[in-house]
Amino acid sequence: MLEIKGLTVAYGDIVAIKGLDLTIERGEIVCLLGPSGCGKSTLLRVIAGLEPPRSGTVTWDGQDLASLPVHRRGFGLMFQDYALFPHRTVARNVAFGLEMMKQSKTQIAERVEEVLALVGLDGYGDRTIGQLSGGQLQRVALARSIAPSPHLLMFDEPLGSLDRSLRDRLVVELHDILNEIGATSVYVTHDQEEAFALADRVLLLRDGEIEQIGSPEELWSRPRTPFTAHFLGFRNFVTTDNALRLGWPVPDIPGNHVVYRPDGFSLDDDGAFEVTTKSRTYRGDHFLVVVVAADGTELEVVVRWQPVPQAGEQLRLAMEPSAIVPVDE
Repeated sequence: MLEIKGLTVAYGDIVAIKGLDLTIERGEIVCLLGPSGCGKSTLLRVIAGLEPPRSGTVTWDGQDLASLPVHRRGFGLMFQDYALFPHRTVARNVAFGLEMMKQSKTQIAERVEEVLALVGLDGYGDRTIGQLSGGQLQRVALARSIAPSPHLLMFDEPLGSLDRSLRDRLVVELHDILNEIGATSVYVTHDQEEAFALADRVLLLRDGEIEQIGSPEELWSRPRTPFTAHFLGFRNFVTTDNALRLGWPVPDIPGNHVVYRPDGFSLDDDGAFEVTTKSRTYRGDHFLVVVVAADGTELEVVVRWQPVPQAGEQLRLAMEPSAIVPVDE
């Protein structure tokens, strides 16, 4: 179990991490999510031993790691640029950590073959790094991280340089591999879809502090602050008072703001939302339609019905109660 207590990291007068507490259980995948500069990579580097904290502790199974250098922590770290050795074959790259552990040639060969098969690169051992695609390079870097059987695997935006379709495919494969080997993992990303597809829990950071932490379902269904709601992409964000003035439904749970999920609307002549269509954008499997209320408040609405409303068309919309979310300050 990884346990962080009261962790503060500063660079001169700039405080990057502010008194952070976090516990990660064995076998758990935790994603550190947030905008650039929020402290995600700094936290990862402190856990790895690459960055000293100003105060606080990082422990693994009760052992304080402060005096342990990077190479003795038994952690694996994978960066966005993979840091592979171009002069080594795929197999020799994967074997690097095992060689540092002074394992026998037979042990190394067996383990390299095992992890290459695990990441879908069975038979690629003799290839050079220059012969591989971006996705294959990512798999080699993953295999090299996994090979020494580290206590903890850490990833610093490892899919950031790949195109969207490849990232979507690899993040699912990565999730399956990490679950198969039961790896305790910390994964840094600024992409919420990546975090939601991979994580058991998502930790949303803001200016070095935890804004919200929970399962992907918890964050999506109940963003607790305006920052969380905005970061997750909710645009239908109004004050409770304004919603009541417009006669729109508000949740029973008190909150200062209300989020109306764009995919929760339907055409209904008796609906509570009386709006005028402003614009529409085709998104493949749906249209994203911007509508305007009487006071000028704009809403985004996912539309799958036909015909799609045209600009200037007046509508009445209903919404599922579960898609109306309270947000506290």
